[in-house]
Formats: sequence, C-alpha cells, structure tokens
Amino acid sequence: MKKLVLILVCIGLLSLPLSAMAITSAQKQTDINEGLAYLASTQNLDGSWTYNSIAGPYPMAATAAALLAFVDQKYKPTG
Repeated sequence: MKKLVLILVCIGLLSLPLSAMAITSAQKQTDINEGLAYLASTQNLDGSWTYNSIAGPYPMAATAAALLAFVDQKYKPTG
C-alpha cells in the first residue's frame, strides 16, 4: 500500500511542472519579438554582433546566429 501511495504522489508531482510551463502561442510570439528587439538593440554600428561584447575568434558566427533569428521570423527591416 505504501508503494502505491508513493507512486501516486510521484506521478502527481511530475505532472505539476507540465501545466506550469504551458504558454499560449501569443505569449511565445511576444517572447520571440522581445528577443528580436534585444538583438536589434545590441547590434554593432558596423552591422555585426558579438558575444558578450567580445568579438572573439569568430565574429562572423555571432552575426550569422543573430541574422538567422531574424530570418526564421521572416523579419524585414523597415528602415
């Protein structure tokens, strides 16, 4: 009987985070838009991006990763 109660408690505890993590597609899109706004605000004057304000050995990789985020959302610059 103790094992059955323990199993039921474990199942109940495992199901809690799933409902807490559920978000709507509108919330998800809002978060994506905020991420893109952050990327736009951290773009360097020459149009590139860097990791943690350090160009490092692969500055093109940081720029490519940032641009892929915009391309994935079919972002088109307005200005």
